[in-house]
Amino acid sequence: MKKIKLITLFAIIAVTAVLYIIFWPSKENSVVTEGTFDVQQYLSSGSTVSLNGDWEFYWHELMTAEDFNDGIESQQEYATVPSSWNIKWNSSEFRYGTYRLHLINLIPGKKYGIINNNTSSIIFSNNELLPAENLVEQEADEETGSSQNMIFFKAKDTSAEIIIQVTDFHYYIGGIVESIKFGYLKDIEYEYHKSIIFETGIISMLVTIGAVFIILIIFFPDFRKREIAGFFYPVTVMSFAVINSTISNKIIVLFFGDVKTETLLRIEYFFIGVLLIALFCSMFFMDKRLLPKNITIGLTTVYAVSSVISLFIPLNNVLFWNLFSAITIITLPSVFLSTIYLFIFNKKISIRLEEHILIIAILYCVNLYNLDMLLFALGYK
Repeated sequence: MKKIKLITLFAIIAVTAVLYIIFWPSKENSVVTEGTFDVQQYLSSGSTVSLNGDWEFYWHELMTAEDFNDGIESQQEYATVPSSWNIKWNSSEFRYGTYRLHLINLIPGKKYGIINNNTSSIIFSNNELLPAENLVEQEADEETGSSQNMIFFKAKDTSAEIIIQVTDFHYYIGGIVESIKFGYLKDIEYEYHKSIIFETGIISMLVTIGAVFIILIIFFPDFRKREIAGFFYPVTVMSFAVINSTISNKIIVLFFGDVKTETLLRIEYFFIGVLLIALFCSMFFMDKRLLPKNITIGLTTVYAVSSVISLFIPLNNVLFWNLFSAITIITLPSVFLSTIYLFIFNKKISIRLEEHILIIAILYCVNLYNLDMLLFALGYK
């Protein structure tokens, strides 16, 4: 028993360390310097590059290639990609700006691709607005095109520029908050399709687990009587699947076509509330020591009200979203640490060891997601 508990704790520490090393942004991973990216230096066949670094940035300007060619003067700054605007350019007003990147040492006639998951943006390259609807490479001689989040263009010279107009969609997090992938077209296509397969696999796995629980609840009376908490398992797992679908909208776009960014964000926050309610209820019914009755009622009430409000309140209502974030920042780590404490020291917990480990794993994942969102909101990612 003690050995399993030690292994569980070590696994949590090890996974946290690995995730920190892999995903925490650092200057060493930057390939863009003062708005310039050297293709020959960083790009090789069979790989893609994240265009991370300091891009040229023009606050409260929606500029096109013609504006730059005409020499229209505007105050130039540098903005780190990926990051949000919430520290340096935080304001309550509607926010927008233009990012520009100079590509040098391109191969003329070669097709390059871009994966852009930042849906609140318009992209120009080679002085042209890149299309947002065409299928990639409908014809062999096509020079520009896109498929959902993937865009391509043919280099006409050894240099080019990428111009991205960005708005915050009245959302309290603005900017280019996800890395933009760049590479030769074939490599970008491979990366894009690989990400779709991976995301489809994760969502399919979650839906399958949820379906299994639903079957157990409907067709096996013994399970219903023995596992009251089991009624909340499929809700928790299915909510995870929906949230994963909204984080990267590739799957949703694939099946439902274009969906407004605002709609995706509202769906995401609504199901975060549903997930937490189901998780807290399942913990309560597993063992009241995990989450006492009064705390369970209080938390489920708060998140039920918040979920409904999130469907209607403006997304740039800073007071509501900061309050929602503050409650979640306090609640999730507290519940997680309490569950860990009971896991290590309380021998009176009546649930099975594997169930306790499962709850810890779910809470860990939810806390990781919440931390990631917090870093975005504060402008550190």
